[in-house]
Amino acid sequence: MVGRQLRKDGDTVKDWKYVQLYDEKSKSVPVAGYNWVSQDNMPVEPGGNTGIILGTSASDLLWIRELIKNLRPCIQFFTLNMKEKLQLSRVENDRGGFDAQHFFVKDNRFSYIRQDRCALGQ
Repeated sequence: MVGRQLRKDGDTVKDWKYVQLYDEKSKSVPVAGYNWVSQDNMPVEPGGNTGIILGTSASDLLWIRELIKNLRPCIQFFTLNMKEKLQLSRVENDRGGFDAQHFFVKDNRFSYIRQDRCALGQ
């Protein structure tokens, strides 16, 4: 999608946004690659849930997830095959957001995904 705006001085400003449509119920990722991520329900109010969908074309990836909530890190390890949806529930103490980082090493390549300050309702 492209948004265009004409400025006062006559210059055109363009804003490009890329959208990827996919079948959430499919067990595979929509494109071939080591890491693919999608996030839903943002922002979310305390008491609600949000989901992060992680996917890969590779098999048996050892993923490491670090969630930082209220300045306290929580590190989790899990094996990822194809695609997995991780549900994250929010509580009142999560106001202000949280950081989520996912990473793995495969074929001597380091892959890193970060969701900066996943927003919560104010």
